[in-house]
Parts: sequence; C-alpha cells; structure tokens
Amino acid sequence: MLDFQHIKHYFTVITESQEAFIASLLCTLGFVLVHWAIPRLRQLDNFNEGILNSVGAGLALGYVFLFAMPSFLVQVPKLAQNSTVPFFQSQRNFLFVTFFVVLIGFFQVYILEKIAHKKTKHGLEAGTLVYACHLAQATFSSFSISVVMQTMAEQSIPALLLFSVVMMVYFGLNDHTLRHHFPNRFDHLGRLWPVFGVLSGWVIGTFVLQGHPSVIVVLLKAYLAGTILINSAKNEFSMIEGHSHFPAFIISLGLKAGIVLLMFLLDGR
Repeated sequence: MLDFQHIKHYFTVITESQEAFIASLLCTLGFVLVHWAIPRLRQLDNFNEGILNSVGAGLALGYVFLFAMPSFLVQVPKLAQNSTVPFFQSQRNFLFVTFFVVLIGFFQVYILEKIAHKKTKHGLEAGTLVYACHLAQATFSSFSISVVMQTMAEQSIPALLLFSVVMMVYFGLNDHTLRHHFPNRFDHLGRLWPVFGVLSGWVIGTFVLQGHPSVIVVLLKAYLAGTILINSAKNEFSMIEGHSHFPAFIISLGLKAGIVLLMFLLDGR
C-alpha cells in the first residue's frame, strides 16, 4: 500500500532543494553582474563612490557582528558534537580555531594594505608581487563568499538574499581598493579573477560540499569575517582617504541591524 504522506514529504524536500539551488545560482550570477557593472557605474556623472563604499562597509560590518559571529556560536556546538576529528570535538578548541581564522583573514588584508599604502600615498604602485597577492586575496574572498551560498539557501532563502545584497555592495568596496592601489594594473582582465572565485566557489559549495554545514564552511565564513572587518575599518578610518561617507555608513549599519532583528523576530513566531 502506498504511503502518500511519505511521497508528499519526498516531493516537498525535492521542491525545497530545487528552490535553494535556483536561489543560490541566481544570487551567484548577481555577483558576476555586479563585477561587470561597477566600472560602468563609475562613469556616471552623479555617481558618488564614497557613499557606495560606506554603505558597503556598514552593511558588511553589520553582517559580521550581528549575523556571522552569532552563527558561529550556534553552529560550532552542533558540528563539534558530530565531528570525527578529536580536536574539533571540543567546543572550546573549535571556537578557538574559528576565531583564529578570523584573525588570519584580518591580518592578511592588513599586511597587504600596509605594503600597498606605502607606495600609494606617494602616487606610486606597489610591485607585481604585491598586486598578485592582492588579486589572489580578492579572488579567495570571492570564493569564500559564494562557497557558502548553497548552505545558506538550504537553511533560509530570505537570509541568503540579505547576505547576497550585502556582499554585492561590499564587492564595490573591494573593487575600489584594488583600483585605488593599482590604477594602471587593475583592469577588466583583473576583474575576471574575482569572478572566477565567485563561480568556482558556488560550484564547489553546491556540487562538492552539497550545501551541508561543515567545518570547512564555518572556517571559510570565519576568514571572510576577518577580511570584512579590516576592509570596512580601512574605508571608514581613513586608510583610503576621502573615499567614505560617515552618514551613509551609520545609516547602512543601522539598517542592517534592523533587518537582522526583524528576521529573528519573524523566525521566533
């Protein structure tokens, strides 16, 4: 005898999985479109790059403190309980590694910025090796963003959409950093590397990791959080002079806080 409830549940799971796949794919394609659109937006007469940078910094900083870090505290105990690696079975050890990776992301970008800034402040460009390191870091950050897309889509599509909007604006800040330090080297060909990072990250996150929460996903999110912290700080605290807009930063940070709070309230109903 057919179990219609079982069949209904099966097709419900399939439909939800398809929705998550489509949502993560569309958001990833949106990331690619943003990389294409940013240099064209700069050609508009009324385009204010300082506002875009500060909005990206405010939204991204809100994401780190109000969403990413609280999620670590929720996900780590669950992953530690199911871990097959003895070291990660301790929540304390797992949290230590997670926040240590946050520091790695932070100081990696900080060191690269300090090296490049020594040349930029004199109107010069750093050497090819420094440019390659900056480009590699931007590519890996793009990879870290898109590799978690399918996992987020499986958990909550509204959260995925919010994350995607934040990262789309944040890409503008990253693009500005590369163009600011390397105006002669960073061109349309250079932008293909972050695009490659976005597409390869989505493919691996969807077809290799298959959208399941894992130690790798948590550590990549931790690395991303560290890079966002320093990229946001350098924009608002004048490591890149004259390219920020404090009111836009405060408004976007408050907007992000309000949206996250609303999502939590709706989830609790």
